[in-house]
Amino acid sequence: MGVVPPAVRAVAESAVVLGVARVLPASQWPVQYPAPGLPELAAEVSDVVHPTWVGADLDSWGIDHGTWSVLVHAFPDASIPVVQLSINADKGFDYHLELGAKLAPLREHGVLIVASGNVVHNLGGMDWKLTDHGFDWAHRFDEDAKARMLGDPTEMASLDAHGDFHLAAPTPDHFIPSLYLAGLAGASGERDTRVLVDGYAYGSLSMTAYTLGMRCPDVPGGSGSPQDASNAPPDASNI
Repeated sequence: MGVVPPAVRAVAESAVVLGVARVLPASQWPVQYPAPGLPELAAEVSDVVHPTWVGADLDSWGIDHGTWSVLVHAFPDASIPVVQLSINADKGFDYHLELGAKLAPLREHGVLIVASGNVVHNLGGMDWKLTDHGFDWAHRFDEDAKARMLGDPTEMASLDAHGDFHLAAPTPDHFIPSLYLAGLAGASGERDTRVLVDGYAYGSLSMTAYTLGMRCPDVPGGSGSPQDASNAPPDASNI
C-alpha cells in the first residue's frame, strides 16, 4: 500500500479487485470478489470525520487485497456492500488514532468496521521452517501491543517508540489499521476489546486479531500459519 491521501473507495457497481496472491499458480491469480459499493456511505464517512478531509474515489480504484482477502472468508457470496478507506502513511500515528475515533458514529448506524492488517508484519524476516512460531522480538512487540489494546487502546499510538518497532513494522502500512480499532475503542468508552485470534507465523508475522464490543466463542486448536508456502521466497508472498 503506497503513500496516498485519505480517500474512501466506494464503486457504484461491482468492485474491481486489486492485488493477487503471488504464492499461487498464475492460473489462480484472477480473484473475483464482486461486492457492491455504497457511494452514499462514502459520503457519510466524509461527513462524519469533518473537518478532517477525506475524499471520495468512486470509480478509479477497486478494493485491494487487504480488504477482499478477509471478506472473501467472512462473506463469501460478496453480497455485503463494501467501502474501503485508504491510509495516508505521511501522517503520524495520532492522526490515525483520531480518525478512527471519528468513525465511531458509523457503528451506531449498523456499519461493520474492519481494520485489516498485522501488528507484526516483516516479510523480509520470514523463516518458512517456523510455521507456527514467532521470533523473540515478535513476541515482545505483539505482547506489548496486546496489553495496550486490552487495557488502554489509545496507548497503541506510542508503539512507534518501542525497541522492536522497526523489526515488527519495517513499513507502517500493516500496523496502522490497528490504530483505527484503538481509536474506535477509545471513542466508545467500552474498553471491551477482546482477542479473537492469537498466534504467530513464520517467525516474523503475528496473527493476533481483536474484536470490539462483541463476544465470539473460543475455537480450540488452530495455528498461526495461514498456509504451507515453503517454496515461495519472503519477498514473493502476499501475506
